[in-house]
Amino acid sequence: MAITRAKDSEIKAAFQKFDKDNSGSLEIGELYGVLREIGVEITKEHFDGYSHIMMDDFDTDRSGALDYDEFTRFYDQVLVNESGKGQYKEMLELKEEGNTFFRSGNYLKAAATYTKAIKAAADHGIENDAKLAPIYSNRSASFLKLSKVSQALQDAKKCCELKPDWDKAHFRKAAALEASEKDDEALIALEESLKLAGPDQVPIVEQKIRLVKQRLHRHEREMHKNEKRNHGSKPPSPESKSPAPEKTAEEIAADKEAADKAAAEKEKQRAANEARMKKEKEEADAKAAKLAAEGAERAAKAAADAKAKAAADAKAAAEADKAAKAKAAADA
Repeated sequence: MAITRAKDSEIKAAFQKFDKDNSGSLEIGELYGVLREIGVEITKEHFDGYSHIMMDDFDTDRSGALDYDEFTRFYDQVLVNESGKGQYKEMLELKEEGNTFFRSGNYLKAAATYTKAIKAAADHGIENDAKLAPIYSNRSASFLKLSKVSQALQDAKKCCELKPDWDKAHFRKAAALEASEKDDEALIALEESLKLAGPDQVPIVEQKIRLVKQRLHRHEREMHKNEKRNHGSKPPSPESKSPAPEKTAEEIAADKEAADKAAAEKEKQRAANEARMKKEKEEADAKAAKLAAEGAERAAKAAADAKAKAAADAKAAAEADKAAKAKAAADA
């Protein structure tokens, strides 16, 4: 359902009113004021639920704010449909429900709810659409938390297929490939993510790339070391070999003991390497999560500051209006 010319003018005026710095885009806290200005009856709690949808699905340039075109697309595709078929709205609300489960650590219910969202979209003819990419991405993250690595990778690949120009899709694919112990492929996915990442995401992706490269280099060194140990000396030609003396039972037993000891040592080393790589991955994930949390905190602070500024501006305007009325009354 297209926005009418009159409604477009109304939205544009409200958008410009709240765009205090004339940047052409508004952050989440400012958008609530726009919706109220154009007569959308929406509670703050309801708006907070939609805020995740706005950023995930309509902030196409990943700037952390919506420009006019992105906002009107959200208004047309989600809010206008609330009293109509609501096919897109149903999908998004299920996605948000899944996000709530994910944030609370209930990854099984999160995955099941994302699956419902995908099915709801399909029931209304929304398939192989870029709007589904965030849902596949989130379900991939849920599967990864549940150690369902192959399913996580399958969803991440689908996400990249639906939205190839989205940095988060390739980052999600890299995470699934890391869990599959395919660091070489994970590195390719991370480098693709870095090409598309916004300023806030670049440090996180670069940190991941460094850690994956370190693991790959260490693995390569260990392989070379093992090859050198196993093939360091050139075996003599058959012509130069003299018949080996027959070994005694004691020598055979000693050889077997040495071989068993070497095998045990090799297994011990493999387990140690695996534990170290796992620890490094956990540390990297923790650091990435910390960086993401700090970014979210900064965004929340900016939104709170914007809200406080809007309140102060409104108060100042009210006081000015009051003073003007008082003056007019006095003059009369």
